[in-house]
Parts: sequence; structure tokens; C-alpha cells
Amino acid sequence: TTWATEEETRRLRAHLDAVRAIERAKKKNTTTTTTIEKKKNEKSAGSLCAERFRTYDPVLLARHFEGHKGKVLFRVWQMVWNLGSVGVRVYFKIGDQSDRAKRFRDALVKLGPAFVKFGQVLSTRQDVLPQIYCDVLSELQDSMAPSDLESARAFLKTHLECEPEAAFATFDPTPIAAASLAQVYRATLVGSGKSVAVKVQRPE
Repeated sequence: TTWATEEETRRLRAHLDAVRAIERAKKKNTTTTTTIEKKKNEKSAGSLCAERFRTYDPVLLARHFEGHKGKVLFRVWQMVWNLGSVGVRVYFKIGDQSDRAKRFRDALVKLGPAFVKFGQVLSTRQDVLPQIYCDVLSELQDSMAPSDLESARAFLKTHLECEPEAAFATFDPTPIAAASLAQVYRATLVGSGKSVAVKVQRPE
């Protein structure tokens, strides 16, 4: 795979700009859709969403979670349950070491990206964990189960501001690699047919 040339990049950008202009015109003429979106935004104003938290703001986060104590308690329960069950197996030596290492890895995956990143760091620390744990946790580097294609399409549509088909002539639905925060797909650009790698953020 080679890098797209400046001319190919310019043509693709011009093409996407034209598609976005058409999409914006459609939205502008559809007042009903705008009204529904406003109501939806008002309804979800108190929810934790990417639009409200694009920059780190500890005051805003604290205010949000103060109003959602039930979610905080549920999250604490999830962490205690998943990691506690693994801890019990380790303490009482239930099952073999390989099984305990896999359960630890699965618990981190269930708890989400932050814990997966923690597992990735631990996979390089043979001075902290037995080798079998490091080997199993190393699978978190690039061998995670991929998210579904629909979530990837939704992410691309949001950030491209148009349908993915407007930018990519082909899009392989099977990821080349999947890690904690993103996964990579193989695609070809509209017009030039240039092969590219598309990195998509995981929805969770």
C-alpha cells in the first residue's frame, strides 16, 4: 500500500465537500428532522456523550456524576464483581494458571477500554506477573474481538458528514486488526481506487 498523492487527496476532499454540501441542503430543507433532533438533544442533555465531553473538564464531569449516583454505584459493582471473582480464583488457586490468566483478560475486556489499556501495560511486566499471564494479556495488543460493522459505519458517517460509500469505493467489513480503542479496516478510495487503511474508534 502506498500513500495517496496530494492530487488524489485534493480530489477526494473536493468530492467529499460536494457530498457534504448536498447533505446539508437536504437537512436544511427538512424542518421536521431538525425539530426531532432538537427534542432528542434536549432529552439527552443530561447524558454522558462525546459532544459534551470533547475536552477534559473535571468540574463538568463531577457535576454529571453527582446527578447519576446510581450509574457510579453500578460501575463500582461491575469492577468489584469482575475483578473480585478473578481474585478469589487466584487466592484459592481454582483452576490452572492458564485458565486464571484467561479469566483475568476477559474481565478486563468486559470492564472496557481503560482496563484493557491497563492489561496491555501489564503484558509487558514479566517482573510483576508470571509469564503465562503476560502471554495471555499480550493478546489485548491487537487481537481483541472487533466491534460490529454498523457501529463502524455510524462512526464514519458522523465524522465524514456523509455516507461512507461517498468516500470509499470498497470497504472490507472484516478488520485487519482490533485493539482497545480502535480497529483498522482495508478500503479503496472513490475515484483513484487507492488502497488505504481506515482506523475507526471503537463505540464503547
